Amino acid sequence: MNRGERRKIDRAVKRLMETRGDNCTLCSREFQHNEKTFGGILDSGEVHLVGNCCSQKLARVVGMGLYLRHHTHLLPKGAKEHPQRSSLDIARSVDALQGAVSQLDQLQTDAMRRAGLPIEKAKILLDANAPWQSDDRIWFEQNQNRMHRLRAAHAQEDQTWLFAVAAPHSHELWVLVRQIEPGKRIRLPFYRDMSVDIPDIDVVIESLFDLCARGKPGRAISVKDVASAALKLQPAKTKQ
Repeated sequence: MNRGERRKIDRAVKRLMETRGDNCTLCSREFQHNEKTFGGILDSGEVHLVGNCCSQKLARVVGMGLYLRHHTHLLPKGAKEHPQRSSLDIARSVDALQGAVSQLDQLQTDAMRRAGLPIEKAKILLDANAPWQSDDRIWFEQNQNRMHRLRAAHAQEDQTWLFAVAAPHSHELWVLVRQIEPGKRIRLPFYRDMSVDIPDIDVVIESLFDLCARGKPGRAISVKDVASAALKLQPAKTKQ
């Protein structure tokens, strides 16, 4: 296969990724998170993007990758576009990335279970130098009797989340933080009604955190909701 033919196939695979990239183009099966994908051609010359299900049907494989539903933000810049390398080097790189993603998935699962949150709401950020990461770390070091924190969002922190609803009138983006253990924290964004005072008491912030975690996007949480949750939580805290 000459360079021109290879480029033509690469372009065809890229178009499939953009238009039909969630499914195997041979059997239509939906790709699973962290599954290997293969771009190549059949004996007939047709170009396809397939998963493990149909990889053996390809007469020639011209590219490999991973289908990721999570952690794509952790990929190094340029990781999606490789220079010409041997098929063995590419296979080793994909294997290494698949293993790293598996470890992150396990870390995410463990952290979310310990935090009492739905696993699918997690997004792992490993940048300990982000301003909000450093701010939270210092705050919890200075408040070792606290497990929860309420604070205003930092500049550009909103870019670490995808928002399903726009900010209501007179609301601002604030953040709820739950520390699982030193160095491991869960952040939840919410739009705070700035006309409502929220006492800086751990049981109150914990109740608000739980309500936000279990609520649906766009649902308003009232003072009564928080007070009721805090009263239910307080006896359990007292017994401990």
